[in-house]
Amino acid sequence: LVCVMATGIVVRSLAPHLVSKTSDPAVLVMDEQGAYCISLLSGHLGGGNDKARLVAEKVGAQAVITTASDVTGHIAVDTLAMELGCIIEDMTAAKDITAMMVNGQKVMLTGAQLDASPNGLTVDNFAHQEDYDGVIVVSSNKDVSITKPYVRLIPKDIVIGIGCRRGVEKDIILGLIQKTLDEIGISKQAVTALASVAIKKDEVGIIEAAEALGARFMTYDVDAIGAVQGRFQGSNFVEKTIGVRAVAEPCGCLASQEGEQLMGRIAADGVTLSIWRRKTWQNYTW
Repeated sequence: LVCVMATGIVVRSLAPHLVSKTSDPAVLVMDEQGAYCISLLSGHLGGGNDKARLVAEKVGAQAVITTASDVTGHIAVDTLAMELGCIIEDMTAAKDITAMMVNGQKVMLTGAQLDASPNGLTVDNFAHQEDYDGVIVVSSNKDVSITKPYVRLIPKDIVIGIGCRRGVEKDIILGLIQKTLDEIGISKQAVTALASVAIKKDEVGIIEAAEALGARFMTYDVDAIGAVQGRFQGSNFVEKTIGVRAVAEPCGCLASQEGEQLMGRIAADGVTLSIWRRKTWQNYTW
């Protein structure tokens, strides 16, 4: 939202509608003379700070940025998460770790490969955590052994290959996914895609399950699956029915860019799953 009016009007108008910094939109405020462009709300996750700079540049205004991390030249945890394409597990912890950086304390980033350390952070090995006041750990694993104050950024790096009987409901699919992820200690928030055979492109249960997970639903034709299915155990019956010998494992393999298989094929209640970690996840576009 770009509001050309007094800041007080904007604050009073929007206050009843604000929910959370993870969902509120970016809000910019400009004076009627176009002298200033204020990043009022959602400067980091909503991109308000960058949008304010862009608008100011276009109209010859002065961008007004008040977030502490930007003023001091440090990267905020929510900005880092956005740049890495990660989900913040705990916003309170993110605020606390950002404050540490702003206050000059030593904070380590581990689990992500960067060309250079952002200001206020040191990219280091997990084993060296005792040398720091706080830790930012990038991991989709739920069990992280850290003794220092920390925040976990969850990369969207998990792909689930899936097949199912026609008409299986969303809740059954989600239940098996949750149970399987819990068994291997992976966060549900890390799921970026469900992948299946093209004949399942209209399968309502899978489509709704993907939507509930905030994940993409991807499908592959029989030729693509046939190129990799020989690596996995298959079924003559399945091949006779849909043209390929297996679905969950080869589709997971393809969608993960032949990444790491975390869980082989499991089946229950008319659903088959296979869990994979995508080979690359940072700055990745499908």
